[in-house]
Amino acid sequence: MASRLTSLRAFRGRHLTIAAVLAFLTVGLSCDDKSAPTAPTTGTPVAPVTSVGLKILGPTASIGVSQTVFLRAAELMSNGGTHPVEGGVVWSSSSPEVATVSATGSLVALTPGTTIVTASYIAYTATLTIRVAANWADLDFRVAILNASSSAKPTADVMRVFDVANGLLFERTGARMRLIDMRDALPDTPSRIATIYFESSPPEQPDGLIIWSEDATAVSFGGYSQAILRPAPFSNRFPATSGSNRLFVSSIHYEHKYGRCGYDTTGGIRISDKSANGECRNRSGLMCVDNGRFWECPDVRDNLYAQPDVFLASTIVHEFMHPVGLAGNDDHYSTSTCIARAGMTPSQGSDLARSQWHMGMCPDVFLRFRPAGVPNVNRR
Repeated sequence: MASRLTSLRAFRGRHLTIAAVLAFLTVGLSCDDKSAPTAPTTGTPVAPVTSVGLKILGPTASIGVSQTVFLRAAELMSNGGTHPVEGGVVWSSSSPEVATVSATGSLVALTPGTTIVTASYIAYTATLTIRVAANWADLDFRVAILNASSSAKPTADVMRVFDVANGLLFERTGARMRLIDMRDALPDTPSRIATIYFESSPPEQPDGLIIWSEDATAVSFGGYSQAILRPAPFSNRFPATSGSNRLFVSSIHYEHKYGRCGYDTTGGIRISDKSANGECRNRSGLMCVDNGRFWECPDVRDNLYAQPDVFLASTIVHEFMHPVGLAGNDDHYSTSTCIARAGMTPSQGSDLARSQWHMGMCPDVFLRFRPAGVPNVNRR
């Protein structure tokens, strides 16, 4: 059965996972032990940061009738960053019969169609096109979670991570996941696990599988992605670049230690009080810090991915994005291809916080994750 295997390093045909994508942000970085770029040293003049424009933060894919979304406005800064606007924004909708927007940015979808939302703040104006579909349920990305690891995963913990991933996906794409099944599976290749699952007559056809895996690739990198060819009558409601006959599979190491320090290459056995084996951005000899769950590099405590739920949820979404990408490993945030495609400056391309917000993926990839038949000028 044909498959499109993706994971992080030089594995043939595999895409880099979110942990390893960050390795590209600084020369010599290892998989998942990254800190923010350092500031300029003394003697370098620093230009003042000023406001240069406005941006609306909201869904980029269709929403459903009766759905409410909360839009936010952010100032575009001269250093390439953004600054949230807390008040004083004037909101309007070009087609209030399609969707209304309140003075606080709360948008309510009323009927199928398209409206342009405008935000005005001081001397700046920004717009966002909102498309409303007839039935939001038809836009759900249906997901089954299969535990092929050696240990049980508490349902409450899994659901908490799933909810975080769902929120991240919605914020980046406007689409939501719907959990249709959760069960145990025997360890095997993702393709074989998927085949056995479909042979078991699942309650509903999934568009994607999350597999808790302990295979070598997942353990080493945190996760990897596949777009697995399925026979008719399978049809994914969120078509992959290679077609609607592909099942999205995210194989994830549930216990992956982001920013681990002092462990062997598997990450399972602690061998030192100091970093080794390429840990901590290839900086050997740093004193490890106990975070209460495992030992980590001393400079990742304030890192977004130091929050285990966020890292795990971001890895799930990252791997689900690969099948709709255009350029394999070059769909990752920090690559020269992505920087050129997204019109970023080199400093933006090497910004760790921006990369993490986009879960290590090029921003335009999220625009391609949408149901079949939903118009999108970015889909090619």
